Amino acid sequence: MRRLEGRSMYIVRLMNVMAASGGVDPFVQRCTDAHLASIWIRMGYGRRIDPNLRHPDFSQLHKKLTGAGIQIWGWHVPRCPNVEIAQQEAELVVGWARDFTLAGVLLDAEQGDRFFQGGGDEAAAYVRQVETGLSALGAGLALSSHDAPRFFRTFRSHAS
Repeated sequence: MRRLEGRSMYIVRLMNVMAASGGVDPFVQRCTDAHLASIWIRMGYGRRIDPNLRHPDFSQLHKKLTGAGIQIWGWHVPRCPNVEIAQQEAELVVGWARDFTLAGVLLDAEQGDRFFQGGGDEAAAYVRQVETGLSALGAGLALSSHDAPRFFRTFRSHAS
């Protein structure tokens, strides 16, 4: 599996970032100037793909960032209210990583109404399937949170 190293940046709304940068080339230059090793693009919530992956310039952006040595990772916000949906989400995440040639995926380890809703069984089903699928692709896997991981014990303890 790939490892995350160096400076990285979250991108919530690729369309806004691209517009503010003035297009693909200026954005790639900004990433290069900032010495970024990777960018983390939100790829979806639950079973819903994020518009970021459907951006009309995504393919060109991917090619130019990769050419500049900057990896593109997706970040997924799992919902996983039950095991069946957790497995569906995992399948989608792996498919998106494959279809959009992502270097890896960050899993958002936060809990609450808008985030991870399951318990131990859901976390285990989701993470095992994502890990197996990404490993087969040679892609990386990481956990992400805006807060200290110790605050998300249910997700973390059952995801490993």
